[in-house]
Amino acid sequence: THCKDTEGAYECPCKPGYERGNSSLACDDTNECEKNTTTCGVLHKCHNIPASYECICAPGYELLAGSDKKVCVDTDECALSPPPCNPNANCKNTEGSFECACKEGYKG
Repeated sequence: THCKDTEGAYECPCKPGYERGNSSLACDDTNECEKNTTTCGVLHKCHNIPASYECICAPGYELLAGSDKKVCVDTDECALSPPPCNPNANCKNTEGSFECACKEGYKG
């Protein structure tokens, strides 16, 4: 924190991710998770870290590349290698999961 002198007083602004705590001089870590100011969404967990937060994605979701661990998106399980379905089945990606459906002429 860098304080600046003002007329008859001084100001000490906190760095981003911190806020004035109970003490008028100390800057405490802001818990963005408790303030519900995150981009994690209701399906995913928020984890507070110093001056920021990270999302912990629910099963079937992954962190969006380049999102600084702040955005969870659906995992396309059908694009995984190896694919989750039998070679005699078609894979259909669904929100947070996937479905396998037998190709014509096959049962399962």
